[in-house]
Amino acid sequence: MRKIKITKMQGCGNDFVIIDYAEYEKTGMKMDELAKKICDRNFGVGADGMIIPDLTLSGDGDEVADIGWYFYNSDGSTAQMCGNGMRCFAKYVYDNKLVDKKMF
Repeated sequence: MRKIKITKMQGCGNDFVIIDYAEYEKTGMKMDELAKKICDRNFGVGADGMIIPDLTLSGDGDEVADIGWYFYNSDGSTAQMCGNGMRCFAKYVYDNKLVDKKMF
């Protein structure tokens, strides 16, 4: 695996690895495979889940959003929602200027 930049955050006791989409692309891996490797607490960074923000997931038509995300549990499965992960995601995208407003 190539070196990539990550951010590790925690929300209410759950920890998450956040990876910019461009950094994810450098790995050449499928997202579920990367989640299993990077979230492994013995051989990876260790986390409850992996989050990849993506501006292209903002939608169109009636389903417009400011930004979207890919969320994977540590076992590589997907989840549509994770409240503690959403807290970290919101802070990350705001702090990194992926969105430019406080409500998104």
